[in-house]
Amino acid sequence: MLFDRAFTISSVLLATTAFSGLVLVQSVPLWLALPTVIILIISLLRAEGKGIIRRAMARVTVSATLWNVLLICAFLILLIDLTLVSQDLLPAGIHFLVVLLDIKLLTLQQRHDYRHLYAISLMAILASAALTTDAWFIPIFLLYLLAAVWTLLLYHLTHETDDISPSITSSSTAAGHAAFPSGITRRFFWLTNGTALMTIALTLTIFFLIPRIGAGMFQKTSGETVRTTGFSDRVDLGTIGSVKQDPQIVMRVELPDQPAVQKDRLYLRGLAYDQYNGRSWNHSETRRRSLNSVDEGRVFLVRPTDLPPGSLSIPIRQDILLETLDTAVLFAAPFAERVSGEFLTVLTDTMGGLYLPSPPSSRIRYSVTSHVTRLAQDERTASTLVYPDFIRSHYLQVPEESQLVADLAQRVTQEATTPFGRVLAVHQHLLENYRYSLEGDTATLRHPLEEFLFTRKTGYCEHYATAMVVMLRTIGIPARLVTGFLATEWNEYGGYFTVRQRDAHAWVEVYFPSSGWIIMDPTPTTDTLVATNRWESVRHLGESVRLQWDRLFVRYSAKDQLAVVHGVRESRDALREQASHWGSLISAPIEKGFSGLVHVAHTFRPGMLELITGVVVVGLALLLLILRDRIGLWATTHLPTSHPQLAIAHLYTRMVRTVEKRGVRKPPSATANEFARTAISVAGGRHAMGTQQFGTDTLHLDMRSFNRVLHFDSGSGLVEVEAGIQWPELIQASLTMQAGAAKPWGIVQKQTGADRLSIGGGLSANIHGRGLRLKPFIGDIDSFRLVLADGQVVTCSRSEHSDLFRLAVGGYGLFGVVSSVTLRLMPRQKLQRVVELVQVDDVMERFEQRIAEGYLYGDCQFALDPASEDFLKRGIFSCYKPVDPTTPIPSRQREISEEQWLRLLYLAHADKTKAFEVYSREYLTTNGQIYWSDTHQLSYYPEGYHRSLDDKMKAGIPGSEMISELYVPRKELASFFADMREDFRTHKVEAIYGTIRLIERDEESFLAWAKEPWACTVLNLHVSHTPDGIERAAASFRRLIDLARKRGGSYFLTYHKWATRAQVEACYPQFPEFLRLKRRYDPHERFQSDWYRHYRIMFADYL
Repeated sequence: MLFDRAFTISSVLLATTAFSGLVLVQSVPLWLALPTVIILIISLLRAEGKGIIRRAMARVTVSATLWNVLLICAFLILLIDLTLVSQDLLPAGIHFLVVLLDIKLLTLQQRHDYRHLYAISLMAILASAALTTDAWFIPIFLLYLLAAVWTLLLYHLTHETDDISPSITSSSTAAGHAAFPSGITRRFFWLTNGTALMTIALTLTIFFLIPRIGAGMFQKTSGETVRTTGFSDRVDLGTIGSVKQDPQIVMRVELPDQPAVQKDRLYLRGLAYDQYNGRSWNHSETRRRSLNSVDEGRVFLVRPTDLPPGSLSIPIRQDILLETLDTAVLFAAPFAERVSGEFLTVLTDTMGGLYLPSPPSSRIRYSVTSHVTRLAQDERTASTLVYPDFIRSHYLQVPEESQLVADLAQRVTQEATTPFGRVLAVHQHLLENYRYSLEGDTATLRHPLEEFLFTRKTGYCEHYATAMVVMLRTIGIPARLVTGFLATEWNEYGGYFTVRQRDAHAWVEVYFPSSGWIIMDPTPTTDTLVATNRWESVRHLGESVRLQWDRLFVRYSAKDQLAVVHGVRESRDALREQASHWGSLISAPIEKGFSGLVHVAHTFRPGMLELITGVVVVGLALLLLILRDRIGLWATTHLPTSHPQLAIAHLYTRMVRTVEKRGVRKPPSATANEFARTAISVAGGRHAMGTQQFGTDTLHLDMRSFNRVLHFDSGSGLVEVEAGIQWPELIQASLTMQAGAAKPWGIVQKQTGADRLSIGGGLSANIHGRGLRLKPFIGDIDSFRLVLADGQVVTCSRSEHSDLFRLAVGGYGLFGVVSSVTLRLMPRQKLQRVVELVQVDDVMERFEQRIAEGYLYGDCQFALDPASEDFLKRGIFSCYKPVDPTTPIPSRQREISEEQWLRLLYLAHADKTKAFEVYSREYLTTNGQIYWSDTHQLSYYPEGYHRSLDDKMKAGIPGSEMISELYVPRKELASFFADMREDFRTHKVEAIYGTIRLIERDEESFLAWAKEPWACTVLNLHVSHTPDGIERAAASFRRLIDLARKRGGSYFLTYHKWATRAQVEACYPQFPEFLRLKRRYDPHERFQSDWYRHYRIMFADYL
């Protein structure tokens, strides 16, 4: 492209960039913007040399007089705009500037016209800079600077070529063009771009070095005020809901000194309230006092009057950038101890609220050091607490019409024996029995709290927090309501929390005499674990850029300059060493750069060299660096293995394809980082009655394709298998590998309810079978390989990583992915089945007799018809004893067919007495039959049987079975069954299946369920799929646990999530420590499930 055409194009682009800045600040009205856009397009087409446009413009001639008249008219319009329309100099001046820009674009003929255009463009870009503080100005300014460098350089080059005498000969002209190129070459292109980059770098350097002497004349010092709700002296119940869907940013919070602090949520305390009149919250004391200041008035010390000494712990520092709000409240993580900022004074009230004297007129930045209070251990178990008079007088007030709430509080806490237990009971009741919803406005109701608790049972944070405070006060526990923000949006690029209007929140502070105020949040957690998509990540990046723009450019001050100077001074030795290192690296390219510069200089006239020599020296050095990078890029394109980045990209693609073949699919919208951070849930056979292996919105790892036998040691009886292999596959593989062996090996035990259970799943649940003298599955495990959250693969056994061995067995997939398992086998042998009818009261005696006689396996299925005399009293008792290995197994033995199983399932629902009679008769006919010790453990499980069963029974409401597993000391089994018989008849519990098994004590797994030799009762209870039906099932489940506990027993933890916290703590006192160890080995919670999330919330105060 010739210099002349390039010069005209760059001049128009310079004007276009400056005009774009004015448009983006919305300072150009539409009636003026549209003509300007058309004129810019026409000017650009003319500069491109389009024949039609050029010829049309050549025909248009306007005299100087006419243009002067137009300028006078424009000036008159400016006066009218200034006095009558805008009534402001800046917008009126901008409108006049755009008119001048249009006129000058249409009259670009002489060189002075271009100089006028440059001056107008400069004023336009300055005006847009004065009118905005947004980060979008960065690309506009950089484009303007790039266009300016090109335009000014081409302006001087075209000026030099115009000075060449037209009288020189053609040969001389040819020689001159050879010495001085008239077009843009590749070398010139990169040279100019390098100059532009150096200009930008020089501009930034000057910006940061020039002292800040004050604000500009037109600089905007304040933005639009954000209107907040919930931070006045009075808060009506239901007002916060109005902003819960507003995404407007109110503050950003950095945690500079807490790299280990969890980034999932942060409470930012605003105000606390102590008086509730039935519809709104108020302050009983409105007086405020000034905080004591130190460090020349920059740091203010906060001393809450109602916090006991010694109750503060765990300091957290926050750097907060607060937007312009309509409230004077300062927000901080509870509880603030020190506040620092550019404040004249800071006020506080008796409940720890922080205030400025008046709402700020612009953004403010301040730092806070807070200490989070933790509940003392002795107050967790204390049966009574003595509260100070001040606390009792301020934080036990309730409205007069609160009897219904008081009655509810009494019912909810009647089983709790400590104040802390009562607090947890109220907290758990609100979490589990009410639904979070922003629908429905209660602000106008006469009794909004009662409406929430007893009628609607839906609400948002204010309703939950108010309900908990009032309920606790009615039972004599001091509490207060707090409003603020709950920050959950972590910006991974900027390293800060983004807090929006919709994060406005209310929670509860409960008082304990030794510990102080403890945060309790009864509001159910909404969906916080959804993986962010690509656009969310881009939005976070954009917000981080805007924040850095505001910090480094818009609000860069003399104080910031001094901080930079001090930092440079402190690290000058390191900088000197680094500079020396850089010098040695770039010395060779610089030497080449000088030789290239000399070559370029000889191609230009001496007059031009005087103009651009200083810029070209640095620009050419940068050019050589860029060319070197391009050479490296070429090498990566043609030699894929020679460039680390390309090799990494190639490896990543292969990895994604490999894991997709293994069942893990990457969402199309997920970046590599998001894909790597997605929470993972793991499953093999997907047979778990408690659904403990599934997680909402997790990356689900399907282990079914990991089903190979890796190694078999016929001498020791150890077999290593991939974790996804299921029991029938393992048994069949074992038989195939040992075909013809004289003394083959077989499995010890498997979960008997269904065959579709993987070995990894059996390990994670620590299953058990029908063994009469066997421990849970951990006893059959020699070792396993575990993929941890950080990608490390470790071997876990009793001697290697024994802590993880104890945790992962029965750890429900929360500590990593089990990739392979080494099992201990037992010699395969033949067994004889012995079947008889027994009384449940005598079954333990019969079990002991069978064990003494050498029997290996056995169980007892009991009658389940409440109308029958045999209900939970009589059962079919079958056991298996070893026989001589030479005993033949008849080719045709009696067995229950698939059709008979389906008929038994139907009878179990329709006629339970007949079902027991048919089942007993069929089983008695198999007495004396011979089986192999491994294959006899296989069972039949009809998939989806309940759907066809519902159709057959014409059930109007679909249903299914709920498995429950209860443990009692063996001597207490008869008493437990008597209790269960009475409970089932009283509450009309419908049981479909029931069996009794034995289990030996597990002394190895951390979360052991077999804490002593138990008698194990397995029940399948029918559940109707209605809210009432599910609630009845949950209640039955909890009653069964209480019945087992009454007899000194326990229950299997993972069957459902209906147990109360008290039941979990009683049966599994080590469970809080289990959750803490989960966080220790998986600090980012990569392995999750809905089951884990439920208990994480339940035991949040322990974590």
